[in-house]
Amino acid sequence: MECLDQQWPHWARGGSWRAAARACRDALDGWRSARDAHKAFLRAARRAGLVLPAARAPRKSSQPRMIGALRPEMSFIGWQ
Repeated sequence: MECLDQQWPHWARGGSWRAAARACRDALDGWRSARDAHKAFLRAARRAGLVLPAARAPRKSSQPRMIGALRPEMSFIGWQ
């Protein structure tokens, strides 16, 4: 709330800023979750150009994960 009230640029105080302020106030009062407030804050900051969009995480491989006992580097040669 302090950042939104005291440090946010006046030119960027539009609808997303109002939604973020409302979400943060509601979270402080226990009406919404901190996660909701965080999402609203980031949405407003991105919309105002104050933060860069988050980089996407690399896609998970479609290959099945190998469990420890079946790692490819383990050889079964010599096992009987």
